[in-house]
Amino acid sequence: MTTFTIFGSGAMATAIAGVLTEGGATVEHIGSSDTDAVVNGEVVILAVPYPALEQIAAQYRDKLADKVVVDITNPLDFETFDSLVVPTDSSAASELAAALTAPPCSLPATTTPPSRPWPQPCRPAGSTPLTPVR
Repeated sequence: MTTFTIFGSGAMATAIAGVLTEGGATVEHIGSSDTDAVVNGEVVILAVPYPALEQIAAQYRDKLADKVVVDITNPLDFETFDSLVVPTDSSAASELAAALTAPPCSLPATTTPPSRPWPQPCRPAGSTPLTPVR
């Protein structure tokens, strides 16, 4: 059975952990107060506010290098709730992939596809390029 590490302990992290646990998976949480936790999961889920990704990427980059990283964050401007905080020529997935120095796979868990193909830096060598379903 696949093991999961979830960064975060809020409503989404708890809900995802519940579903995974009910399915028989092993789930561990890493909270904001954990400064040097071990990342045991084969799959890592980032269920934190988007601004926390920068610190997580810097602090855990090496520990995430061989993991599948799932990002459920929303790069919404929490001050105004009317715009995104990523550059207009980029995406949250691209920013995270760059911060993690291209992990095996880091794609957003989003229902809204970007206006261009998904970022390719996280694509394993020799695999088929990923494109969004429109």
